[in-house]
Amino acid sequence: MEYKEYKKEHLSQVVELLNKCFPNKNITEQSFLWKHFDCFFDNKSVGMVATEGDKVCAFVCFTPIDILNGENIYNNFYSCAIQATHPDFRRRGIVSKLTLLAEEKIGPVAEYLGFSNNDGVKIDKFSKRINYKILGQMATRYVLSFPYTTSLVVKQTGKIDLLSKNSYGKNGFGILKNNKYLKWRYTDNPKNTYEYFKISKDSVVVGYIVCKNSKIKYEVNDVLLFENEAKMYRETIKAFSKFSISRGKLFVSYSYLQNKFWDKCFPAFSITKKINIHFTIKTANTDLEDVDKWIIQGGDVQ
Repeated sequence: MEYKEYKKEHLSQVVELLNKCFPNKNITEQSFLWKHFDCFFDNKSVGMVATEGDKVCAFVCFTPIDILNGENIYNNFYSCAIQATHPDFRRRGIVSKLTLLAEEKIGPVAEYLGFSNNDGVKIDKFSKRINYKILGQMATRYVLSFPYTTSLVVKQTGKIDLLSKNSYGKNGFGILKNNKYLKWRYTDNPKNTYEYFKISKDSVVVGYIVCKNSKIKYEVNDVLLFENEAKMYRETIKAFSKFSISRGKLFVSYSYLQNKFWDKCFPAFSITKKINIHFTIKTANTDLEDVDKWIIQGGDVQ
């Protein structure tokens, strides 16, 4: 087994490997390059492969991501974007080895977050070398369309303008979602098409919603509010529930990291279902190890 840094020559084999490991993802070379090596990452992504002979049998990739808390930006974070091992080579510790090599290349001052399925959680739990902490589990909340009374107005728009605004304030840590990030994550996404809605109060824009449109529902990926209080999220969710009636939707779905913040955000007419995605972190900052201090949404899981 040989461990080495990912090169362009590995592209087709890595995409083939990922589609074998994640058959429902329909990964193309274009979507792979967008997710892991887009210019958004400023050539800072780190990928590692394990090969046996000429065959790529495992792949790990880390991408840089900025974390925001109020006016503070943590720009030493990396996201564990993908871990995959061919079924014939599993349970040999290959992913752990590749992860350690990637972290060694990134350097000692970096901190890490990730979104793991049940298989990834097993690695996080039992690999003392990797040493990731599992903070919590993601869930999806299904909010029934309902004519709530609200002072907020929802209108569809063609763009989001967050140039002078932060989508997270003093109440939580979250991914920095500036215009550059939103362009990469949504506008340039080669696999999905998104719709944008601006939320206004007294003719003043207070935030945006990004979602996917299906026949009977809106699937919300991001609620981007300039005022990051739970009560404002709650009012926005109610306003969008009322708006969805006018578009003939039965309900709206939201995916998020379960914690005390989100418990305050949803109205009574809703149902919760846990999903197989766990939020993990590796950091020396104990403040970041508190699940209730994070505001994580479905759009954060690429």
